[in-house]
Amino acid sequence: MRTAVIGIGEVGRCFAPALAPLSDGPLALCDRIPSPASKELAHRLNTSITSCVADAIAASDVIVSCVHGSSAPAVAEAVAAAGAHEKVLLDFATAPPHVKREAAGLVKAGGHHYVDGAIMGAVSIGGAATPLLAAGDRSAEAVERAENFFQSAGFRLQWLADGMPGDAASLKLLRSVFTKGMEALAVECLVAAEHFGVRHALYDVLADVDAAPLPQYLEMLVTTHLLHSARRLTEIEQAEAQLRDAGLPVHLLPGARERFATTAETTAHLGMTNAPSIGDALQTLKAIGAPTAPTAAIS
Repeated sequence: MRTAVIGIGEVGRCFAPALAPLSDGPLALCDRIPSPASKELAHRLNTSITSCVADAIAASDVIVSCVHGSSAPAVAEAVAAAGAHEKVLLDFATAPPHVKREAAGLVKAGGHHYVDGAIMGAVSIGGAATPLLAAGDRSAEAVERAENFFQSAGFRLQWLADGMPGDAASLKLLRSVFTKGMEALAVECLVAAEHFGVRHALYDVLADVDAAPLPQYLEMLVTTHLLHSARRLTEIEQAEAQLRDAGLPVHLLPGARERFATTAETTAHLGMTNAPSIGDALQTLKAIGAPTAPTAAIS
């Protein structure tokens, strides 16, 4: 299959070498302002880089979009306008779900096929083996051929059962809620632990976190949150006070304090004695919503 990679940043430079050997003809590369690294890659793959998206798309059957999320609609518009020859756009731009759905509508209206793709890891570490999530209609022959082509290149492409465009993007962003939140929490926690000289001892104290599979651990946190939010709120207030007294940066704990304070205040009248099921807990927490105003910071 004739293949184009649009956007030759970190992701595009990771994808291109794996796709090039299987492409029918030279791999088409496109970037508005090619970097020295992109130019070096093009030379190594014995191809060239065009700045014209329409030209790269016209010469291809499969278009792999690795552009910034703000450029995703423009790529979809270019594919939609590419004429009658059937094409498949695999859109790996990090964009909100509604942008992916709108892009899918444009591509479909042009008589082509759209796959919502999401990169579920760091390509700088995993390279072409980084897990990829895909959503959309995979029933068309052209999409099936594109899927087989991508997997033949060594990519770990997992399709969402009954997934629609936007679903992969939604899951990627939800994953970011967790991973980026954990990253920020790790920064706040380890900076403080290093300050107090107990970082290595902290690792031992946290060992119980690994005792259960992650999904089970997360659901335990959520279901017991409704039952113990008031008691845990006191611990958060004390932890925040310890960091502030030491003059350490505090960014995550105020938000956590708000979450626990809101739950404790809203559920105080329920008189719960047992943790609810995960489904009931999530429905209750969704109904509680976010606090209307922040409480005063602990001094």
